Amino acid sequence: MPTIPALMEDRPLTEPIDPEFVAQLEEAVVMWENHIDSTITACLGKTREGEGPVAEYKYWRERDAEISLLVEQLKQPMVVKILVLLQKAKSPRLDDFKRYKERLLEQYNLAGDNLKFLSTLMRFFTMIEDDSPLQNVIQMLPELVESIYMMWVLSKGYRTDETMVPLMARISWALCDKLERFLNVHKLFDKPNEEVLALGRAGQKIMEMWHQLYKETRRNIELSGKGARWEFDQPYLFTRTDYIGTVARDLGDVIQVVIDFERIFGNEMKSILSDPTQIDNIRKRVKLIVYPIRTIDFSVFVFDNKENWDVIMSDFWTEVRHLEDEAKKYIDTSFTNLRQRLRKNPPLLRYHPPVAGAIYWARALFNKMKLPIMKFQKKEAFKLYKAFSKVVKEYEETKYKEWVDSASKFVDNMMKINILHVVFKKEEESSPPAQRGMQLTAAGKAHVAKKKASVLSLKPIDIVNKEIAEKRRRDKALMLMRIPGQHYENVRSPSSVSLLAKEGLTDVTWRDLTVNKLMQEHDLEFQPNFDKKIFLVIHEAELMEKLGFSLPSNIRDVAMQKARLYYELEALDHIIAKYNASTKSLSPSETHLMKRHLLDAERHILPGLTRITWTALGINDYIKDITKGKS
Repeated sequence: MPTIPALMEDRPLTEPIDPEFVAQLEEAVVMWENHIDSTITACLGKTREGEGPVAEYKYWRERDAEISLLVEQLKQPMVVKILVLLQKAKSPRLDDFKRYKERLLEQYNLAGDNLKFLSTLMRFFTMIEDDSPLQNVIQMLPELVESIYMMWVLSKGYRTDETMVPLMARISWALCDKLERFLNVHKLFDKPNEEVLALGRAGQKIMEMWHQLYKETRRNIELSGKGARWEFDQPYLFTRTDYIGTVARDLGDVIQVVIDFERIFGNEMKSILSDPTQIDNIRKRVKLIVYPIRTIDFSVFVFDNKENWDVIMSDFWTEVRHLEDEAKKYIDTSFTNLRQRLRKNPPLLRYHPPVAGAIYWARALFNKMKLPIMKFQKKEAFKLYKAFSKVVKEYEETKYKEWVDSASKFVDNMMKINILHVVFKKEEESSPPAQRGMQLTAAGKAHVAKKKASVLSLKPIDIVNKEIAEKRRRDKALMLMRIPGQHYENVRSPSSVSLLAKEGLTDVTWRDLTVNKLMQEHDLEFQPNFDKKIFLVIHEAELMEKLGFSLPSNIRDVAMQKARLYYELEALDHIIAKYNASTKSLSPSETHLMKRHLLDAERHILPGLTRITWTALGINDYIKDITKGKS
């Protein structure tokens, strides 16, 4: 901020401005323009410090911080005062400054939007780049690709090939780097065979799933006909991941061969051979079969070394065939010895003579084998056929316009509401007690009659007081039902001020009203705040688009979130219904005993009443948080 003494003077704005003073103000504005330009240039010139997706997040975080600081500085009172004075003086410099400011705000909005969406993916990025187990990566990959697609649809900075392809390339690099660390061939075979096999198969599945999920998402976009298609450079994104997937498959096959050979040349075969030392020699060769792989002098995960890796694997399978030939020879010898051990003296039936009994035994063995072998001559083939058909209906143009007017308003209102609200509990109709079991005695009947008479004899003033107390309780419940529509920290809405005044409460928050009270103590319960009519709107939108009608952007965006809305509503409805059923089943004493735990559970549910709407990206995380709080 330049030092201009005249700015410190308290002058009325109506006073004429000295030209020299205006020149000083313009110099200050020029300095700001240079600072804005240099800041934007510096931000655009920065590079990501790393190859993975976490580096992308850190880059946008730093860029957002720098630009946000500059934007906040432009909001200072002195800056505003200078701009007002220049506007009063009709300075031409002001138009130039506005262009610089617009450029700054454009970069500010872009950085903030990108940072917001990347922050929702950070838990996936971290899991890929850290030492999390490969099975965890397999489980989260579908959710990662779904989140990337949502970012492609909703974000402004990642909805083009120029921005999305580099991000996916960083994810591919991180997956390759993770497998390179987990499948280090120099240390891999020091681990137990079963663990090595699991790592190899998991690595193969990760790379195959990564490419397959991309293809499925691309196919779904094409079938839906909505939004920009994923015409990304697949060789650039998946050549190395596919190759490393084949390396992981080869390593899994290698260790599977070792496991199979160790099972074949085990102690059982050793016990039936005349020379057990032969098995010991074979087992030594099996252990050495992986030696060329674990002592390899090049990186097997670099695509340029593919030919060298193919040579290594070719030599491996050649050695495997030699071992298989020897295994077959030893197995044949073992079976020959086993089968001929009782050849001279076969097992005989009682009272059978030695020679005829041996012939009978041989014939019985032949007949026993003949029955299952004959069944292989009969095979039946089955063919499955499915036919699909589509029925397309035509709609009149007037019908379409009426639908757009109503659906657009409905969608806008629906997506802005909170995902939960509170309602009065449904009063269960009490059924008359069955006339069975123990009957009242005469004394018992007299006691009941006396109690009824005491109730009927209540004074009118008592009845009025009871009704007033009941009405105040219902008013307070109604107040709690209205409050979640307001801001989380502010319950002083016009609809609730009068009710708060009746209770003698001022300047309170939702937490103040509910910290020691459960919803069920107000005869309230949680319910999903959702109108399923929106699925009808989505269905109509899909048909309309197939008929060639142009859809408004708000309806099209909601239609693309059909699956998300359906599954999130189903999950939310399930967990809330489960919670309501659990609280209803508790007796008053059980409720009092568990009140602290129930209050903690309602604390986890509270954001759905006050903050989270159906446009939020973190509804799944919110439902998981409810589940943890409930448990």
